[in-house]
Amino acid sequence: MQKINFCDALAKPGRYAIDQQRLIWIVSGWTALLMVIFALQVFFGIFQYIQVSYVSHQESNISARLKKLIEENPKINYVRELEKSVIASMNKVDKQKNFIEKMTEFKTQQLQFKPSDYLYELSNAAIPQVWLTHMEFSSQGQQVDLSGFTYSSSKLAQYVTRLQNEPHFKDKVFSKISVNEAKSENKKQIPFNLSTQKKENNSGSRSAG
Repeated sequence: MQKINFCDALAKPGRYAIDQQRLIWIVSGWTALLMVIFALQVFFGIFQYIQVSYVSHQESNISARLKKLIEENPKINYVRELEKSVIASMNKVDKQKNFIEKMTEFKTQQLQFKPSDYLYELSNAAIPQVWLTHMEFSSQGQQVDLSGFTYSSSKLAQYVTRLQNEPHFKDKVFSKISVNEAKSENKKQIPFNLSTQKKENNSGSRSAG
């Protein structure tokens, strides 16, 4: 029978033990490395803080110099005041523009063509010796054409003056005034025509006669 000794297979005491001096060197090396890394981080943080502080200080100095330069330079102050004045003027113009647009819209709504108002004012301005035989209104009352006859040119002038004092005729100028005695069968009658504009097309107009 063969004998087997298992004691030889077991680890002997101290076979894998680390030398004490070597262990001290390893621990010291790692400690030194960690201290160096920590010192570098602290140094880098201090460097960043100093750099940021320096940049902030420089920006403050530049801002202070610019402010002082602006306050001491009259031309720059003049430009700034001029800029404020231009902005104020533009705001004022915008307000006036809005007001005009609203007033124009309001006036457009108010100035709707009403033939009865025109007929009333024509009768209100009537004077003796002036008769209307034809009345024509077009373009919402902006174009007016009147025809008739009279016995006196001075009466016709008086009638036109009275007519232009009426509210709906104040803003209208009679650009065409024709008086023709030759066409009248009665020599005493003077036919006339009053028009705010030369007639080009009679379509779409309202007439009464």
